[in-house]
Amino acid sequence: MVNPPQYANPRQTSWFYLVGKCEGKTVLIGPEATKELANQKGFQLFDGVFEIYELSTKDRARATQMLKAKLADQTGNLSEALHPVKHYVNQ
Repeated sequence: MVNPPQYANPRQTSWFYLVGKCEGKTVLIGPEATKELANQKGFQLFDGVFEIYELSTKDRARATQMLKAKLADQTGNLSEALHPVKHYVNQ
């Protein structure tokens, strides 16, 4: 069985996640194997208004925890970091 292109390297150590806003809520999309794939998906889903984070996990739940910790550190706003994060975009 051949791995799909987004998971071509089974020993990959970092993954790219998109973070954007949809209907006023934070949305985390990923993992993507390359920054280019993440960029393409970001322009499709978020009309170019998004951020890409490189994280060391493929597990989306763990990535959500890591993202919330980064947001709390960056903004100093713990209440925003505690808000739920969606993992899909309503189209």
